[in-house]
Amino acid sequence: MIDLLRKIKWGIGKEGTRIIFRDKQSIPSHPTLNAIGFIDSIYGAPTGIYCYFIKGGLFSRDKLVRVVVQFFKELPEDDIIEKKYTQIKSDLVAQYGKPSDKTKTEDCKNDPLEFRVSELLVWVVGDSILTLSLGLKRDGVIEDNSGIFVGYGDAKKDPISQQWNWLKSK
Repeated sequence: MIDLLRKIKWGIGKEGTRIIFRDKQSIPSHPTLNAIGFIDSIYGAPTGIYCYFIKGGLFSRDKLVRVVVQFFKELPEDDIIEKKYTQIKSDLVAQYGKPSDKTKTEDCKNDPLEFRVSELLVWVVGDSILTLSLGLKRDGVIEDNSGIFVGYGDAKKDPISQQWNWLKSK
């Protein structure tokens, strides 16, 4: 996981992104989002890697602003997810230190089911925001959630990552 994150260069185009992930199986571009994807196995789990782009201006090329890594295609049993999550979390904490923010299930019990998480960790990594989320069946996470997501975004240009910029002042 850490090696994958180190390869990311914000602002590169789709061709540059395809070069970074040339050893991964490519999947068709998203029909409505400005995104491309790849299939891999990370931590021994089937993994989708989705790269999101924005236009830099009227005539400029697409620029990479966000990468999402989705573990598992379907929601496995909680014990399987927890074991993988613990591995990923341990590696991220070893590399980036204690998370800057943490949300637990009890903090989002009233959220709509599609937004429910068991745990959400957030790190500020230079000019990037890194998130790790866990979704367990016992916490009411819906079946079409894969259980573990890692989000990595450009804190300045990725609209999703921008919501965490307040952590930079902590």
